[in-house]
Amino acid sequence: MKTQDPAADAQADESAGAYDFRRIEKHWREYWLAHGTYRTSAPGDVGYDPSKPKCYVLDMFPYPSGDGLHIGHPKGYIASDIYSRFKRMSGYNVLHPMGFDSFGLPAEQYAVEHNVHPAVATEKSIDHYRDQLQFLGLGFDWDREIATSHEDYYRWTQWVFLQLFESWYDADRMWQDEGGRTIRGRATPVVDLIASFDSGTRSLSPADRQMLASLRSDAEDCTWAALTEAQRQHVIKTIAWPTRRK
Repeated sequence: MKTQDPAADAQADESAGAYDFRRIEKHWREYWLAHGTYRTSAPGDVGYDPSKPKCYVLDMFPYPSGDGLHIGHPKGYIASDIYSRFKRMSGYNVLHPMGFDSFGLPAEQYAVEHNVHPAVATEKSIDHYRDQLQFLGLGFDWDREIATSHEDYYRWTQWVFLQLFESWYDADRMWQDEGGRTIRGRATPVVDLIASFDSGTRSLSPADRQMLASLRSDAEDCTWAALTEAQRQHVIKTIAWPTRRK
């Protein structure tokens, strides 16, 4: 029987074996956030173990509209949360971040319709979404939260595209990762490829000469130094981006 004293009722329920989910889950949500329970250790962090296998679990970031989460969001996030917890309990160093796909025309349209600056409306929605996601108690690493509308995010996406544009995949390159494992194949700056020809550490291959046959009569005997700038660019493009050739 309930009384007029909520504290006494709660204590009686607990004594009777009832699950006080509001108090218990609130306590653990706050504890996980305060203690970084789901924070992923990185190289240089105390306790980081490079021998641990890695697992990266990436959810589709929600677009933070003013309405908040819908049922489809937690339906997917709960499934990935189960998987990430399983991998963590299996000894993996799991990275399970969360962020917000907050950059684009929807934010601008919302701002027009509600007569509010898109940055203001977006930040308010992000705060609302974050509160809802943390209420669910999912194992996200909130120290790695991103928002695609923040400069500290999109400046790096622009940087990544530049690295991709200025690199090529060298399938024969051997290298070692931080765990000491030897791996074949790695992205390499195109300038290093050019430098290897300039220094003489790399010579024209039979495939290079075959390609040059349509450009030079002495393709079988010519050297890198004898090539024109246009011919050199043709060689580099053929090696670095063979699928882009017309």
